[in-house]
Amino acid sequence: MIASVVLLASAFASAGAARADDRSTTADRAFAAAATDAGRARTVDGLPALVLDAHRAGGLEARENSLSGIDHALDSGVVDVVDLDVRRLGDGSLGVMHDPTVDRVTTSTGATSAYTREEWQALTLDIGSWLVPEPEPEAPPTLAEVLRRFGDRTVFTVEVKEGLLDEVAALLRDRRLTDSVLVNTNEPDVARAVHELGLRSHLWRTRTQMRTDDPRRWAGWLDVVDVDVRARRALLEDFVDSGVPRVWAHTVTTRAARDRAVRLGADGIVTDDPRYVAGLTDRYPASPTVVTVQRSPRTVQVSDRTEARVVVSSESGPVLPEGQVTIGSRVVTGRTVARPRPGVSTVRISAAAAEKGRTRVRFVVVAGSGEERRWPTGRTSVRLRVAGEDLQLLPSPTTDGRVLEVGVRLLDSAARDYTGPAAERGTGVGTVADLARAGLRLQVIRDGEVVHRQRRDGADTGTTGDGAGRVVFTPYEAEQRGPHTVRVVQRGPVYRHVVVEQEVRLG
Repeated sequence: MIASVVLLASAFASAGAARADDRSTTADRAFAAAATDAGRARTVDGLPALVLDAHRAGGLEARENSLSGIDHALDSGVVDVVDLDVRRLGDGSLGVMHDPTVDRVTTSTGATSAYTREEWQALTLDIGSWLVPEPEPEAPPTLAEVLRRFGDRTVFTVEVKEGLLDEVAALLRDRRLTDSVLVNTNEPDVARAVHELGLRSHLWRTRTQMRTDDPRRWAGWLDVVDVDVRARRALLEDFVDSGVPRVWAHTVTTRAARDRAVRLGADGIVTDDPRYVAGLTDRYPASPTVVTVQRSPRTVQVSDRTEARVVVSSESGPVLPEGQVTIGSRVVTGRTVARPRPGVSTVRISAAAAEKGRTRVRFVVVAGSGEERRWPTGRTSVRLRVAGEDLQLLPSPTTDGRVLEVGVRLLDSAARDYTGPAAERGTGVGTVADLARAGLRLQVIRDGEVVHRQRRDGADTGTTGDGAGRVVFTPYEAEQRGPHTVRVVQRGPVYRHVVVEQEVRLG
């Protein structure tokens, strides 16, 4: 593997004169040449100068966190380290799984902590249906099972999701693997505790965390620091120069990201697709596109807007920054208005064409490809509650003997003259619904009995779109003189239910 580092360094030293695809091809050859050394190390100290780490056992190319995935990684000939996740089961056993629940990767549901070891071994993994050939049915492993089967064949890095240091330490000591397994965490204090227990420490950091980190403070006790490959160049170089013995980069799924990481001094590549990143295949592994609504849209009035936050990622892989989120619904529309982080979209949703009630908002990412990545179509949906727009009704009945004429002024909650409780003015997003979709019903009541009914649609009779209108009902001649009640009701599909009453005397 040392020869491969020299080859890479030579390639990147002449980066200014070489084309990017030429440099990547050279790196492909270097990683492929390293296959003669890959997987030979049995301890952390025996790892080669340039390391390829199969994240979740290489979850884009094999079933993540599984025995078959580990077999696939080791059979690749390019993997030096296998990366796994560990969670505590209900009886204290250590199960290998990334998520806190089994829902995403098995045919069952529930928290990982709800299962005993015996129940765990009866589960069936169903993640990886896109793989060709599709893996055979298998149970999720325990950490003890993984170490019993593979502990003397490769180096592992195990991320402890819920503490678990004492349990992991006891298992590693019992199997005499304290120098063959890195214990991984995102918390510096936990990483230091790992070191103090006599284990090999591995700390990963996000791009945001790196901005305030001082990795030099960790150099005396940290074995591996694992940095975000998307971080700025200066940050990556600070970590490379920190004195920590090994600096790896995560999560690398393209050769362009691989080349950048190595060019800036990283000596390890953490990847979901080790065969592709190492140049053994030119086919990018396209797992299903996962569209996740991280923040659901709030209840919205007809004609108004709300927002949702949507994450686009690959199943068993990283986020997809290139995936464009669209709205695939008939009665609501939307568009992406911001991308606060790679793979995360803020989608603004308009209910201008909706009616009050509940509707489904479908978020769609159409199949596509970037410079290297390719992905299939992905979709998900959430329910959106659409409340009726507030409408103020101001009836103005006039009488002439027994003849009653009722005019009604309509004011949308965004109208200038609206004085009701739900005024939209000052919100910066005040919008007017369609007054023509207001359904008005006139009822004339005498002695508790409705003696006359009429219907009229609303109308925008002022400046178009100002939310103000007026409707006049056909005059009604009462059969009897005396007190009557004029009731006007709004029952249309876009405005909330409104009832106003006014007393008049006829005759």
